[in-house]
Amino acid sequence: MRVLRISSLFGSRKVFFEAANPGSTPVIRTKTLSDLGRVHVMPSVNCTDDCYVGMPLHTADGQWFTYGVKLPQNLAEIDYYLYSRLRRRFLALQAEGKNYINETIVIDTDKVKHLEVPLTSKLVWPKLLTRSTVHFPLT
Repeated sequence: MRVLRISSLFGSRKVFFEAANPGSTPVIRTKTLSDLGRVHVMPSVNCTDDCYVGMPLHTADGQWFTYGVKLPQNLAEIDYYLYSRLRRRFLALQAEGKNYINETIVIDTDKVKHLEVPLTSKLVWPKLLTRSTVHFPLT
């Protein structure tokens, strides 16, 4: 089946689709896994501070972040302040269950119209490393 359209059920701008092969029409084949592309979720769209933890540069926290790029003497205090503030906000989102985003994707093909596919995404605290412990060898 040729995919004609993929969109969100209620026209949500926080969910958008990126085709696997932008130059060709996606095809769903029977009895096989079909890669149509990626669904992207932008939690910051249509959101206030109570549903997303971010640091836009026009906010007070964003100004502290840009000031820290200059590597001032009090950089450790700035980093600790920003980390603590953002981490508290994220833990509050988790406690209220607001770290899950539920949407519905609608797929229209040449044979099946309005196929609803549920989508659940979970906001997670970012990691720079895969392990929680870092060992520094003696030099």
